[in-house]
Amino acid sequence: MKKKEEPVGMSESSIRVLVVGPHPPPTGGIATVVRNVLSIDFGSNIETRLFDVREFKRPSNVVYRVLNRISSRLPPSGVWALVTRYLLCAFREALADYQPHVVHIHASHGYGFWSAAPMMQVAKAAGAKVIFHSHGSSMDVFYDGLSSSAQAYYRRCLARADLVIALSEAWYGWFSQFVTETQLDVLPNCIDWSKFQRGNPGRVAAPPKVLFVGVMFGARKGIHDLIAVVPQVLDVHPDARFVLVGSDDEEVEMTMQVDARTRAALDFTGNLDQEGVAQAYADATCFVLPAYHEGMPMVMLESMAAGAPNICTAINAIPEVITHEQNGLLLEPGDQDALAAHILRLLGDAAFREKIGEAGRDFIEERHNLARQQGWLSEIYTRITEGRGSRRS
Repeated sequence: MKKKEEPVGMSESSIRVLVVGPHPPPTGGIATVVRNVLSIDFGSNIETRLFDVREFKRPSNVVYRVLNRISSRLPPSGVWALVTRYLLCAFREALADYQPHVVHIHASHGYGFWSAAPMMQVAKAAGAKVIFHSHGSSMDVFYDGLSSSAQAYYRRCLARADLVIALSEAWYGWFSQFVTETQLDVLPNCIDWSKFQRGNPGRVAAPPKVLFVGVMFGARKGIHDLIAVVPQVLDVHPDARFVLVGSDDEEVEMTMQVDARTRAALDFTGNLDQEGVAQAYADATCFVLPAYHEGMPMVMLESMAAGAPNICTAINAIPEVITHEQNGLLLEPGDQDALAAHILRLLGDAAFREKIGEAGRDFIEERHNLARQQGWLSEIYTRITEGRGSRRS
């Protein structure tokens, strides 16, 4: 096979990293992380190249949902057959072409994990170091729902990785039951903070806008809880608008049972491009994510960077970012009374809204700016190629 021309700046001493995962378009949390990693300029010491897991066939969202449901119920041998047919041939070609030192796999649960598992084995057989970077919002639920044989296969797959990256301390604790301390590290999600600095026109604009963003709405995002509290908010702020950005994959708009006043207050925008989402953050009076399962949501980080005061559920990594009443507001999943009260508080108190929004923006600039991730990843790639353990070992 003819070898492709090496990227500009490539040298024999460079660490070659094959970044595996979805890449926009379409958007999504994992795709955004992958895009951000590829945007980092590591200098001449580290080179990155993308293997887009959606490029080989570009299946529709419907196909992905079906694959998730099927693969979560298959035994390991069945999963292997499914993934081999659709993905592994292209992946082997990418390995032979690029000959990476490190394969950095970004994946979630369900089909994401089952596709990552054989790729880890193939990459190890090719002599590469393997990083499994977990973005699963419900990885624990996924694991608990597997058969005993599938759970055993899951554990073997994780043990095969040279490094497992968790998004937070909470997820680090969960993964520690499967891999040793030398194989486990934490790397929080980061964003290009500068892209969301547009001022705050929506914080005092009329009508007030309550923003929700989810690439796919899904019940786990808590969209039904948000819709349920709309009447309580409209009783106090009758002109309030609820802007719902994302793919309505569960046909919420078509199936919801609401009165005419509530329906009129809901604005289903569909998916927006990066520019459109950034502007939606800037226009929002507040941002709401009443999710039941999350990793470390990129939409939370982005909206906070834009200065939009956040209302989120206190699950998984979220409390490691938001401190209640300091840089955001927290509630328990499904607590509709608290959700309504938090929205009304932010809509009714401009000073508190500004305080929370500014604190959130400052926190993201300090802790979750992409510039920080450059140093973390440089250290990880260098360390793993030298065969050293995690930073904590």
